[in-house]
Amino acid sequence: MDKNSPDLQAADFSALPSQDALPQLLLGLCDYLGRRLGAVANYQDLLADELEGKSGLAGYSAKSRDLSLEMHKAVQEVAALLGDTRRIFEPLQLLPLLQGSASKFRKVLPPGFSLQVQVPEEIQILGEAFQLQGMWAEMWELLQHECPGDDWHIQARKLELTQQLRAGLNLRCPEGHYVLLGILRAKVQVEQLLQGQTLLDCLDTKLQLPFSLPRVLRWAGVAAAHSGAVLLNQQDFAMGLGLLLPQLPEAQAGQGRAVAWDGAEALGKTILLVDDEDMIWDVISAMLQELGYQVLLAENGQEAVEIYRRNPGQIDLVLLDMIMPTMSGAEAFFLLKTIDPGVKVLLSSGYVSEDEIQEVLNAGAVGFLRKPYRMADLARKIRSILAGE
Repeated sequence: MDKNSPDLQAADFSALPSQDALPQLLLGLCDYLGRRLGAVANYQDLLADELEGKSGLAGYSAKSRDLSLEMHKAVQEVAALLGDTRRIFEPLQLLPLLQGSASKFRKVLPPGFSLQVQVPEEIQILGEAFQLQGMWAEMWELLQHECPGDDWHIQARKLELTQQLRAGLNLRCPEGHYVLLGILRAKVQVEQLLQGQTLLDCLDTKLQLPFSLPRVLRWAGVAAAHSGAVLLNQQDFAMGLGLLLPQLPEAQAGQGRAVAWDGAEALGKTILLVDDEDMIWDVISAMLQELGYQVLLAENGQEAVEIYRRNPGQIDLVLLDMIMPTMSGAEAFFLLKTIDPGVKVLLSSGYVSEDEIQEVLNAGAVGFLRKPYRMADLARKIRSILAGE
């Protein structure tokens, strides 16, 4: 392997993300293998001309091509199964999502540097907030590690891409209306990333990048699930990173806003959000604040109990994850009940047994949402609980 090529051999698979991220990684792997197998089949077509008249070699070449196509079909079928995660996609307004990210990103900027947000208010996409926010945060951390010390901005632009450009970027969405998001150095415009290449394309070049293979595949998987692509400038990685996504059509965007952002009567209500994942904090707290709720944060059950005890009568609802270190959600729930028998607790988790859920529900929890869930479903559930429905 060329010393300047991405060091895929050194990829640290022991540091893979949680089970929540494995479907994303596998989808990215399917996308990568599909491209490679398609290229092998194309090479075999070229060899067929060179091997004309050499029946033995031509036969082996044809068999190799058939095997490549069979494997390519199998990879596509697996990708289609993994792509079923789109069932939890929903209309998302980019401005509050990216403002929430920027607020967190500014906390790690060195003194004297700035981060601005330049995003049209009306832009919406169809997506899964946790996946996008998590990848966005990883992009920022990587850029700060590799390119420290500068002013930055987050930009978003509506674009209409030609069929030729969509094909060149291997975009799945048939329509040409996209939005390009970028975390960029202050003097760089997001459109400049269109002159670069996709993250997966970089694996075919000699470009040296600070990415491990799991990260490349996981980011590619998130982008593929959203029918988009991660973009960068192959000549100057320090310009920034971009994410190209289909724009939600205006008719659907209007419908999505009515569902996902309803709840003006939330004013004056306080929710205690209890979760050990920063990404959950960022996405859910930003959404709740946009809806008008006051939000308190706790990173484990013990901290949640202490916050609730210090604020008697001030917390209207506790949104409680079931699986956390220090003190589990179930333990915290029963302690909260001793403090306030009327406490309202909405449970959430991705990996917990039905028996555990039912035990806490029987003890008085007001509901349960299984992760991953849509922000609109959470908003409706909270509204229903606080309305006493």
